[in-house]
Amino acid sequence: MGITDFHNHLQNHLFSDDLDAVLERAQHAGVTRFVCNGTSPDDWQDVLKIAETHSCVYPCIGLHPWFVGESKDLEGVRRSIRQLERLLGDNRRHENLCRKRPETVPAKHPTLCYQTGVGEIGLDRSLRQRNDAIQEYAFTRQLDVALERELPVMLHSVRSASRMWELLQDKCPKLFVLHSFAGPTDIIPAFLELGAFFSFSALLLRNKSRKVVEALQAVPMNRIVLESDSPALPPSRHFGEDGKRSGRTPCSLLRCSDETWRNEPSIIPHILHKLSLVKKITVEEAECQIRENEESIFAAWPKHGESPGTICPDNPNGWLGRS
Repeated sequence: MGITDFHNHLQNHLFSDDLDAVLERAQHAGVTRFVCNGTSPDDWQDVLKIAETHSCVYPCIGLHPWFVGESKDLEGVRRSIRQLERLLGDNRRHENLCRKRPETVPAKHPTLCYQTGVGEIGLDRSLRQRNDAIQEYAFTRQLDVALERELPVMLHSVRSASRMWELLQDKCPKLFVLHSFAGPTDIIPAFLELGAFFSFSALLLRNKSRKVVEALQAVPMNRIVLESDSPALPPSRHFGEDGKRSGRTPCSLLRCSDETWRNEPSIIPHILHKLSLVKKITVEEAECQIRENEESIFAAWPKHGESPGTICPDNPNGWLGRS
């Protein structure tokens, strides 16, 4: 079993022409599992479809704060969350799971055993025009959705760590990951007490990465996972060429029309290498611990039939929820 890319957006249009090749490159680099995160009702079905057709992809769907950000339409946000509840409560892509013998499904498509997570959700105070009240409403309501179904949550936090921690006091998921974590370091102990995992991205590979490095130094190794956040957060303009020249694991970065670069999950080995340097351990030691962390997360990630809100092979009408 290879390492996991714990946060990406494989449904993004930049992957629409070559997703299979992207995943093949990642798997060649030793990245074998992918947690794909939705951001709005516009891409939730795309995320679920990718997970249905690719046995290495674990889906999460949620309303990203960017798509709440400037909204003053509370009812529109409510409609989106009701749609999220319907998808999580009547996940039609798993209808066949009800009809087949459940013991035959994991061997053919192991990720179908796992329930769909909630993400990417959270708070973002970097938006110049935003409605904090509606943003917090969307966040806490989606926490409720996750708690009712005991689902894992992928969190986005920008300039909002303290407020997020406050809101999590009463609505803390059993399992959550702070994605592309970059500090502040003083809040890390508080999140650790809540059971947080911290995911580090290719921000570590950028020239101006001091804050991210400081955050990585402050998080214990047993709470760390890695992510690409692809196609976002490419490490630098010339990284792909530098990686090839250095002889490290190949990483393909596609130049886009606006002179930016598309990131890919195959960046993960480079992040792992930088982590080992920061933590002053070998790459092998770092990879071993990261894999242990991943397995502890997937062990706690609910599978179908294991918890309230899960689909049941004996219930062809769909999901079982709390009354």
